[in-house]
This record gives sequence, structure tokens and C-alpha cells, in this order.
Amino acid sequence: MTTTPTIAFAPAPTDRAWLRDRRAAAAERVAERGMPTAEEEDWRHSRVAEIDLVRFPPAAHPSPESEAERAATLPVVGAIGEFGLLAVTYDGHLVHHEGAMAGISFSDLSQSAESSNLDRSGPDVFAELNTAQAPSPLLVEAAPGAVADKPVVIVHWAGQDGASSFPRTIVRAGQASELTVVEVWLSDDVNALVVPRTELDADRDAVLRHVVLSDLGPRVWQVASTTARSGQGGSIVSGTVALGGEYARFRIDADLLEEGGEAQLVAAYFGDGHQVHDFRTLQAHTGKRTSSDLIFKGAVTGSSRSVYSGLIRVNPGASATSAFLTNRNLVLSDDATAYSVPNLEIVNENDLRSCGHAATSGPIDEDQVFYLESRGVPTEVARRLIILGFFDDVLARFPVEGLRGVARDRVAAKLLTTAGVA
Repeated sequence: MTTTPTIAFAPAPTDRAWLRDRRAAAAERVAERGMPTAEEEDWRHSRVAEIDLVRFPPAAHPSPESEAERAATLPVVGAIGEFGLLAVTYDGHLVHHEGAMAGISFSDLSQSAESSNLDRSGPDVFAELNTAQAPSPLLVEAAPGAVADKPVVIVHWAGQDGASSFPRTIVRAGQASELTVVEVWLSDDVNALVVPRTELDADRDAVLRHVVLSDLGPRVWQVASTTARSGQGGSIVSGTVALGGEYARFRIDADLLEEGGEAQLVAAYFGDGHQVHDFRTLQAHTGKRTSSDLIFKGAVTGSSRSVYSGLIRVNPGASATSAFLTNRNLVLSDDATAYSVPNLEIVNENDLRSCGHAATSGPIDEDQVFYLESRGVPTEVARRLIILGFFDDVLARFPVEGLRGVARDRVAAKLLTTAGVA
């Protein structure tokens, strides 16, 4: 840690006393931690040294013109399909919400009389910045036993040039409930910093599915964190599609705290131009008979870069653990690079069911290209088909069918405009 972030922690005039206290506590944690450096393991190969918070003051409350941007998001929502609840934020401020489902509640915590949902400290300094600055922390809760037959869709739009925004989403799935939440991160073509924070909690025997589509503009920097916790017998699915942003970092921590908890983590990412997609994951096993399975697939072309660093940690007492980590990368041009660093940390080696990892990075298999060419498929088309097929098994694991279609369409569109793929 080196310098302390220089950023104004000015509470909104409408903040209640309890919320001002939470923001002040988070600001103190930011000052204590200071900014990380690329010399630290968690930030190795990152561009954290280039993030100057002074250049990006927190975004102001949106103007009425933001309704135009909100309307622009609706085609994406339509492509995802039917929803039970829809919320739209503009630079972190809630500007629209609609819909209702039995047993599912939605609230803006900035309007609550009191809440303990903002008490948890974050996994890094940017998550703490989010707690200090998020103007509209959103809470989605499934009551015990509730089963949501349609997803909750939350669209986060970044629109102010030269500003930072802090979308915050907290999802709680009560005992034996079932809930799906989709978050979509979009933006105008602005020079901005977006710092989202998401917390997922699956109570005993609950099933919680969460999917992110990140398709920010080419000049947006993003530093995001997701923490997922499962109770006894709880199940969490976390999926990420990363396509946009100049620099887009994702930290995803899955904590399997109690017996029988399970987590599935999937991601698909595609970088071109000078983009950097930076993933850091943790599969932490504490309870007995817990299981986790991670599969991340990415492609890089142009002079883009991907970074993946993942850790499986088996804590003392976590007997009968089953954990796997797989990262596969396609490198589609000479100037593109893909770093992949999988790790195991097994504190308790007794009675493990299975634990392992695998990582590969390389070009398209030319034998596959030749096979399609020999059957009359043009070379350019063959290569595109192979790349789309490379992503298919990951996208098939996403729990929202409409989002799978959106992701495939966006990857295909990128391929049509990407040099070096043909």
C-alpha cells in the first residue's frame, strides 16, 4: 500500500444519520488501506497505478435528460426476455423501477429508516469506496420459501464524462428460496470510472443465480467486486460476460461457509483493440462437503490483454471438499497476450474428495480450421465458427436463456469488426 486515495466523501443532503455513519466508517477503512500497487499479488499485471481518483469525482445526481439514456437500455432488457422486476440506475442513482413478484422485495437503502446491510467491510479498497459513495444501494430479497419464476433485471448506466459512479447491489435469498438476478453494465462513450459492488447471500437450501453482462464504452475504466456466500445446502451460480471497457477488472469471491454449500462460477470474455480484462477469483471452502466449479473462457486479439488469477482455498475442517478451476484462452493475434495463474491452497488435506485446476492459452487449432475448409467453409467463416464454438459450452451454463442469446450476438458482432481473426 502506498498513497491514500484523494477523494471527497461528501454525504448527500438527503442522507439519513445511519447512512452517513456507514459512509464515514467506510471512508476510514479506505484511508487505512490506501491504494494498492501492482507489486501486490492480487494486483499483479493490473493497471491500478493508472487509476487517478482525483480525475473522477463522484457523479452528480442525474438530470432529466437521463431518461433518454434509460430508454436506450430497454432493447437490451427486451432481448433478455420477461422479467419480474426491473430497475435502472444512472451513474449509481436509481432512476426507474417497475414490476412485482410474490415473496420478492426491492428497496433503495438510501431511503430506508435503518439497515444493517451496509455493515460488511469490502474485499478491497475499491469496494470500500463503493460503500462510502454509492448513492442508491439496492437490496433484493427473496423471502424464505419464495420461488421467483422470472428474473430481476437491474441495468446500470454510466453517462457522465469525467466522473466516477458506484452501483451497489445486495441480494439475499432466504431459506429454501429460489431467485435469479441479472445485472447489465452499459455506458455512453464517456471517459469514466465505474466501481460496482455486488453481494450475494444464499441462505440454507436456497438457490441464487446471478449473471452480469458488462458492455461498457471503450474509454470506461471499471473495478468491480462480487462476494458470494452460501449457507448450509445453499447453491450459488455466478456468471459474467465481459466485452466492454478500456480496463475492466472483476474480483469474484465465493465463500462456502457451511456444510453442503456449492458454487458454480462461469465467465466469457473477449478483448480487442487495447482492452484489458482482469479477473481475480477465490473459491474458499470452510464448511464440510462443499463443492465449487469454475470455468472461465476468454479470447484476445489486436493488442488486448487478459489476466486471470484464481485461487482454491480449502480451510481447516473443510472435509470432503470438491473444487475445480479451469481457465482457457484463445490468443488471436501476435500482439495480444493472455496471462493465467491458477493456484491451490489446501490447509486441510484430510478427506478431500477432489481438487484440481487447469489453464491453457494458445491460438486457434489449425487442424480444426483445415477440417472446415476441406468441407467448403471459407477460412474467415471457419475461424469465426470455431471461436463461437469455443464460447458455447460456457454460455450454455448461464441460467438466463435470453442473456445467452445477447452474449452470443455481441461476441459475433465483435468478430465481424475485429481485425486479426480472419
